Amino acid sequence: MFFPLLNQEEKEHCLSLLIFAANSDSHYHFKEKSLVTGYSLLMGIDPNTPNNANGEEIIQFFSEKPDIIKRAVFLETLGLVESDSIFHPEEDKLIKKMADSFGFSTSYIDDARVWIKEMLPLYYRGFELLGLNIERTQ
Repeated sequence: MFFPLLNQEEKEHCLSLLIFAANSDSHYHFKEKSLVTGYSLLMGIDPNTPNNANGEEIIQFFSEKPDIIKRAVFLETLGLVESDSIFHPEEDKLIKKMADSFGFSTSYIDDARVWIKEMLPLYYRGFELLGLNIERTQ
């Protein structure tokens, strides 16, 4: 949703962060994979393009960006880890690390989570309308 705010380098780092986040719990859920595929299409980046940066390096990269970029990347990452409705401890650590590095308050994180839960069904529907047919349940 917020990818147009990012330049090409930021898009590539964001996709790498999303893939890292999706794999942080050692279970790449089909909903996470579907969203990563959809996001990569929206950004015009092959999701299989290797990026050797780790999560810490990517978070550091974004921590030096303007607030609007940090917020966009945070919301996209939070949406991805919330997509399977299972918030694993490793995902929680990543989200907390991002929030701390980006200077976000607890109330911002709570507001973001509420918004994400409202938006996810719309994301799925939008991808379906694009013909991506992301399954909502399995």
